[in-house]
Amino acid sequence: MERSVNVIIVPDHKTQCKARELGQQLADNFENYYTLADTTCIPHTTVYQAQYPAKNFERIKTAIIATSKSCKPFEVYIGPYQNHHGYIWWNILQNKNLTELHMQVLKKLNPLRESLLLPSLTPTAYTTGEKFTKEEAENVKNYGAVVVDKLFQPHVTLAKLKDSDATEAELYEILGKVECKFRVSEIAIGELGDYGTVVRILEKFPMKNSRK
Repeated sequence: MERSVNVIIVPDHKTQCKARELGQQLADNFENYYTLADTTCIPHTTVYQAQYPAKNFERIKTAIIATSKSCKPFEVYIGPYQNHHGYIWWNILQNKNLTELHMQVLKKLNPLRESLLLPSLTPTAYTTGEKFTKEEAENVKNYGAVVVDKLFQPHVTLAKLKDSDATEAELYEILGKVECKFRVSEIAIGELGDYGTVVRILEKFPMKNSRK
């Protein structure tokens, strides 16, 4: 048996509400597969998602607990929009603490997937170059994920549009310039739904010296 696992951070309530508002604006203006206006989708930032043998789930938890205990809470800033193959990203500005967290999780969890790929990442899709750049294909081969390692760009996905050609200018015209910041004080494991959505939080792990 296999299991899809998404290691994530979840923005605070204020930022989640703003993300849902932006999702609703996208839903009002574009045909879509989903937006964060759908309350079954949980706003989140992916640290690392991959496919694992189900037998390794407890080892995954142990690795995340160890990581969370070694990391102190930190703040991130979120603002620019990006259309990534139809996924509308609300990007987090590059942040040393978040990048270091990503690399720790990547290093510990990648071996546990035992070379499995997420169902959406079929070998043909990345080896033929039909969907991915050379760098993205290498990441799929090495890590079972695309936006990792040197290509890591933390973000909150607001929507998956059917119009993959929506420009950054169009997004700003519709959404306006919206910036937020939030404090990261825990790591979570999310259950993956369609299109990389997170539909349920399975467990949360507080960071070192975090306060509720």
